[in-house]
Amino acid sequence: MEQIDAPMEEKHVPIGLVLLVIVMGLLAVAVLTAGALLLTRPELFTPVF
Repeated sequence: MEQIDAPMEEKHVPIGLVLLVIVMGLLAVAVLTAGALLLTRPELFTPVF
């Protein structure tokens, strides 16, 4: 693929990259929340048989 010098195109962010950043952010928040819950409320994670 040839790279064409276009100043306007450099500011355009691929939607896939934006979605990736959003998903990674949500995953990080979910992991931190789960970790905090695991430390404060371990009984929520103990399986009940």
